[in-house]
Amino acid sequence: MAAFEANADPQKAIVRGYYVNQPQKSLADTLANRVALRPASTHILAGGIGSGKTTQLLVAKDKINEIGDTYAHDLRG
Repeated sequence: MAAFEANADPQKAIVRGYYVNQPQKSLADTLANRVALRPASTHILAGGIGSGKTTQLLVAKDKINEIGDTYAHDLRG
């Protein structure tokens, strides 16, 4: 059950395979595609506690880093 706790580290959940890509376009895909088109653009992601914001951002970070000339970094400390 620790994998589903609100204070669990989303990065660990992704690495352990608890994150499943959506069959359709995910928020992470949308963010990565927009950053690929306009790397200097600014975006805001809002949602309730436990809605998956951090997880989607971590997945988007990995997708952005696959682009090439762009680097996304995790600032969570």
